[in-house]
Amino acid sequence: MEISKSYGKVEWREDLKRILRRVGGEAKNTVFLFSDTQIKNEAFVEDINNLLNSGEVPNMFPSDEKMQACHPLLGSSLLCKLCYHAWVHHHA
Repeated sequence: MEISKSYGKVEWREDLKRILRRVGGEAKNTVFLFSDTQIKNEAFVEDINNLLNSGEVPNMFPSDEKMQACHPLLGSSLLCKLCYHAWVHHHA
């Protein structure tokens, strides 16, 4: 991920989604190195904090994208919904 002058929250969220899909969906080992010079928006730090504390960035993935990510892993969209709701309620 490269942060340019025009890099904003939309680009940040798309890059973060791409990284999470790679780590979770493709099971690829990944190092995420983020320095203070890359903080262009306080929301970047908040997203990282949420990810580290809860394992999720709230409202980052719309429902259809969650289903796309879960389906290959679980093989069933119904099972995915049940697992996701159970996880959310457990971590709420």
